[in-house]
Amino acid sequence: MVAATTGRAEDFFLPGLLLNAASVTAFLVSILAGRPLLGYIAAPMLKEHGDWHRDPGVRALYTRASWIWVGVFSFRLAVQLPLYLTGAVGPLALARVIAGPPLFALGLWLSYLVLRPRFDRLHVPLRNTEGDE
Repeated sequence: MVAATTGRAEDFFLPGLLLNAASVTAFLVSILAGRPLLGYIAAPMLKEHGDWHRDPGVRALYTRASWIWVGVFSFRLAVQLPLYLTGAVGPLALARVIAGPPLFALGLWLSYLVLRPRFDRLHVPLRNTEGDE
């Protein structure tokens, strides 16, 4: 839509760049405020109590995981913004694909590794292990 309006092919990528910039900003502000954004995303899934941010250990885990997302979105900007500014549409498209789902999946995996102690707390056996088959 943006590219059709401006007539510049590289502007197709502008909304994604703005979203990455907003995401970096939101995660950074939340970390600096002592209320890491990933806590608000993951805590409900992990059935955390509403005041999870008051527990220094839990808040520290969510802060570390939030830093991962600062890195993901910053990396996207660092790679894609110079390509956008130079109008390199082909390399920009390739960078968006590589820094899209694969990088997002890496961010999810790293976040899981950091938050694994919270997930382990919820562990429920998937089957009866006492031999009653």
